[in-house]
This record gives sequence, structure tokens and C-alpha cells, in this order.
Amino acid sequence: MNFRNRRPGGSGRQTVLSLLAVLALLAFAAALALPLLSPAAPAVHIHLALAAGAMPLIIAAISHFVPVLTRSRAAPAGIAGLGLLAAVAGLLAAGLFFRTDRGDLYIPAAAMLGIAGAMAIWMRRRARRALGAPHPCLYWYAAALGCLMLALLAVVAMNAWPSQRFALRLFHLHLNLIGFIGLTAMGTVQVLLPTVAGRFDPGVSARMRRGLPFCVAGTLLIAGGAAWLPWLAWGGAALWLAALIPIAVSWIRLYRRELLRWHGAAPSLAAAFLGFFCVVAGGEAHAHGALSYAGMGHLYVF
Repeated sequence: MNFRNRRPGGSGRQTVLSLLAVLALLAFAAALALPLLSPAAPAVHIHLALAAGAMPLIIAAISHFVPVLTRSRAAPAGIAGLGLLAAVAGLLAAGLFFRTDRGDLYIPAAAMLGIAGAMAIWMRRRARRALGAPHPCLYWYAAALGCLMLALLAVVAMNAWPSQRFALRLFHLHLNLIGFIGLTAMGTVQVLLPTVAGRFDPGVSARMRRGLPFCVAGTLLIAGGAAWLPWLAWGGAALWLAALIPIAVSWIRLYRRELLRWHGAAPSLAAAFLGFFCVVAGGEAHAHGALSYAGMGHLYVF
């Protein structure tokens, strides 16, 4: 699978993706600056970075890459525009945290749940109509959307289960950071590195199929450990490592020269991969009380 030689979208879709990339950078900058400028709750800048910045960009990127993974036509305008709707929902969520009464957070959560559901249905249809078997990365994206939807259901459940509000908030955070963002990122980099290096990785498809169950189970254990039973997070981190270490070994064997360059896409992908190791370690630390809720969010932004 080579992303470079496929052009799944037109100029309008590229414009949406570029716009959301700029919005993500602005949201990250605002999330880092806001604690220095305002006494706003940590949830404000965390949601600026994640809900208004990363999430819409990822939704748009998924809509861009799914046609490549399924060897099908470009996403329709309605699907390609879901990233913009996600940005509106994310900005609304961040804005609501400026209020003391946050009982209506279920509104942007429900809106985002609808967006994620629409994306999941479209992906399923594309997978069933794919020319040949879909690339395994598609299933990483599907699992990521599943984690996002479960995280959003946790927000909706907070009003119905107020005694578990704090635990559900932690569950929500880790399903987003390690589940939605992590699964999407780790699925994508495994496909992108052979493309930017210009050399095929013969084991990538099998490795992605083997690794996905470990990553999904690891995500659920880390999220459940942070929320309720801290010891579960140890198992979650071990499962993630069981999937990540074979990727690292393969990359070092096949692409060592490209990864050690001072510039280019390959070192950036390697840095993102190493950064995700830090996020998994941060999830473990957060589950055991060594890292705060805000600290976990800021670790991701960094």
C-alpha cells in the first residue's frame, strides 16, 4: 500500500484537511499558552488541544485515507466535511468548560457521537465494497472510532451516574488519548514509513493484523485501570509494548538509515512513534497517581 501514488480527494477536500491542520496547530498553541494566561480549569485547555484540535484533524484524515485503503473512489462531500463539524463540536465542548454548570456537556458529546457513527457506517460500507481485501490499517481506524464512541458514551453516562463522574472522566481521557488518537496514529505510521522510505515492508500487513487485538485490549485495560482498578494498567501497558516492540525492531532492520537522518519525514514518524511510547508510559503513571489529569493531557500536547 502506497499513499503517495494515490489521490483520493480533490482540491476541496485537501483544503479542508489543510484548514483543520492549521486549526490543530492553533489549538495546541492555545492549550499550552492558556494555563499561563488564565485560571481556567485544566479541562478547557485539554479539550482545546484534543477535542478542537486533534480530533477534527484525525476525522478528516481518516476520510482522506479510507478510499486508499479500500481502493475506492474519494469520500463524498458529506463525509469529507465531518471534520469541520467535529471542530465545531470540539470548540463548543471546550467553551462549555468555562462555565461552572457543565451538565450540558452531553450536547457536544452526542453530536460527536453522531459524527463518529456516520464515519464508522461509511467505513463499513467501503470495506464491504472494496476492490479486494481492505488494507489492515482500515481496521485500526475502525477500532480507533470504536474507542472514540465509547469515550463519548462515558460523557453521556456522567449525568446518569454522577457517583462515577470522576472515574468516567478518566476513562474518557484514556480512551481518547491512547485509543482514538493512539490507534489512528500507530496504524497510519506503519503504512506511511515504507512510503516515505521508498521501500516495501513485507511484514507490515501481518504485523498489523497481529498487533491490533493487543492494542485494543491494552487501551481498555489502561483506561479501566486509570478509572477504577490501577493494577489493570500494568497489563494494558504490557499489551501495547507487545505490539509496539515488533514494529520498532522491523523499522530498525529495514529503515535504520532513513530514521537516523537529520531531516525528512522518516525521522518525524520515528519521533511520533517514540512520543507515543511516552503517552503509554504516561497512561500507566496516571493510573497509579504519579501524573495528574492535566499532566496527562499536556504530555500528549507536548
